[in-house]
Amino acid sequence: MKDSDVRFVFVGLPQDARKLARLVEVIPDGWSGLTGRLDIIPEMALVAVPGVGYRFKGISGLECDVVGAREGGYRVEPDYMRLVSGRDPVSFVEFYLHNPYAACRVVDRARAVAAAVVESGYRGELSFRLDDNRQNTKAVVHFFLNPPEGRVPHIIVRLIDRSVDGLLPEDEECIMPFVDACRAQGLQEQVLVPA
Repeated sequence: MKDSDVRFVFVGLPQDARKLARLVEVIPDGWSGLTGRLDIIPEMALVAVPGVGYRFKGISGLECDVVGAREGGYRVEPDYMRLVSGRDPVSFVEFYLHNPYAACRVVDRARAVAAAVVESGYRGELSFRLDDNRQNTKAVVHFFLNPPEGRVPHIIVRLIDRSVDGLLPEDEECIMPFVDACRAQGLQEQVLVPA
């Protein structure tokens, strides 16, 4: 990642799960990719189905798989009865979606799922990507909701400069609704100093 690609870094993310989910919800419609993993928070881990999660994937439609853990190189059979009872949450939720066709709204539907998962108390990393009509990445929004020890939760918003002439003012239009939402929630905007 080039420093010139990073446009905004926001820290001081809300502790309230609903407000955090709202930030995920305001990613604009029509984005082309969502990847990441959200893990159950430690306070809820004791009631979670251990080592079992959901994996959302898809290109033209949203699909969901139940993913089991591996121990010693072998797949561990999930406790399906506990899972389908609906009483206990899963340990994690993963997203692996890419849709190069804006007419198919698979990422929009997955964004709603991701927001609900964040609101339920899961934390981790999510990365939303917007591609241009040639499938080159144009913009990325990274959520770091559970960073390594010593780092604070933050959001990085990037515009990717692939042109000879540099970024144009209209290139920032794709990220400004999200940036405005971060500012409206009172998130602290970090000033980046080029290395």
